[in-house]
Amino acid sequence: MAKSCKGLATELVKCLSESDCVKVENRPYRECAKEKSPHISSECVGLRETYFNCKRGQACFFPLYFLIIIIMCVCVCVCFSRNHYEKGEEVLH
Repeated sequence: MAKSCKGLATELVKCLSESDCVKVENRPYRECAKEKSPHISSECVGLRETYFNCKRGQACFFPLYFLIIIIMCVCVCVCFSRNHYEKGEEVLH
């Protein structure tokens, strides 16, 4: 897990550990994290939504980041090959 979401995850676990869902009903954290009020507080619901949005944002960002890197590498390779071809140099394939 990325550091930017880790703090939110920690806060969510703390919040859930103080909820009736965990303390009174003895239900697992994962199960309680899916609940709404009154089983968990509105603070926990807000933390959960913020945490999930954080994770969702990272999931969308990384594939795009790698796609940009791949495109840049292809452009560099094409430019390198074209420059050597124009100079009459042999390019390894």
